[in-house]
Amino acid sequence: MDGEYKGLVHFSADLVGHRIPVWYCDPCGEVIVSKETPSTCPKCGSGSLRPETDVLDTWFSSALWPFSTMGWPRGTKELKKFYPTSALVTGFDILFFWVARMMMMGLKFMNDVPFKDVYIHGLVRTSEVRNIRRHGGMSSTPWTL
Repeated sequence: MDGEYKGLVHFSADLVGHRIPVWYCDPCGEVIVSKETPSTCPKCGSGSLRPETDVLDTWFSSALWPFSTMGWPRGTKELKKFYPTSALVTGFDILFFWVARMMMMGLKFMNDVPFKDVYIHGLVRTSEVRNIRRHGGMSSTPWTL
């Protein structure tokens, strides 16, 4: 590959989940939705705000991953340099759930596909035909090898 591919897209389900931009004012019960983190409640002026702890659905968040991780919607230098990237490498099992959604969201929000090539690889499975996963003690991580 020798420099042929700029910024290969790497995704891990461990890192996905965009926080929902909602805060709760415990003193008055106001629900605040804002792009910026509020410092006080617009209804009662209290500074006792609690952020929503839930995140958007993993598959929705992963669809935004190629550009949201580089500062989108701001036009950052990273976004300009690495979007679109050259290639995505993935298993065949999540083509629709991940790759198709990334393509659709890239076209919708960036007016371009997030990558030009998709390389699909096989999966390592157990004797019960379950996917080998890092979680649940089924395999080693790169850090323990």
